[in-house]
Amino acid sequence: MQPAPGRAITPPVSSVAVALRGCLMLVAVVFGLGLTGCAHAVRIETSPVGARVSVDGETPGKAPLVVRRTVFVGDQLRVAVDAEGYEPQTVIVPASEWYPWPGLLACTPALGVPIAAPFAIGLLPFCGAGLFVGPAIAVGWAVVTSPTLLSLGLVRKFPDRVVVRLRRRGEDGGVVLPGELFYVPDDQTPNPPPLGGPDEPVPPTPPGPRPLMPPSDSAGNPVP
Repeated sequence: MQPAPGRAITPPVSSVAVALRGCLMLVAVVFGLGLTGCAHAVRIETSPVGARVSVDGETPGKAPLVVRRTVFVGDQLRVAVDAEGYEPQTVIVPASEWYPWPGLLACTPALGVPIAAPFAIGLLPFCGAGLFVGPAIAVGWAVVTSPTLLSLGLVRKFPDRVVVRLRRRGEDGGVVLPGELFYVPDDQTPNPPPLGGPDEPVPPTPPGPRPLMPPSDSAGNPVP
């Protein structure tokens, strides 16, 4: 006689394990959103247009251009720009912009307020349990959504648009000569330099074609 096949008994799942599993899933989702959100494009423009741009030692090309960067905590961009006839500029662009989605997710603990209030009011007549259930739900909700609060403080991004304005050579300490790439420094005395001193001889006028004279007689009188 063969024994009857037994039925598998599923062990009960603890509510604590379910809560921990939900927290881990939420952390994974928030972490995944953080990784995908941190990689974004930065548009770099210059004035004048077409200047050479170098980002973190690499030269992607001439402005305007778009570079893609993955941002980590405390990151910054080193943008060097130069153009013919302009003073080169190097600017440091920190990752200081806020992401919109961490701010929205960080407000989710406030959703526990309308849930906690009915519990506190409805269970108040029953042994005062409502005094503990409502705050417990609100605190538990805040703990579950705490990764969003951390992401709000840590996850930043670069500005979507960066504009670097160059100065012409001589704008800060000199007079730009039209059509030239050099300038007269301010410490030159006199400024501008004189063309010549009072004791220097005046250079002779270069010879040119002789002017046409009217006809005259032997005495030099004009002949009509």
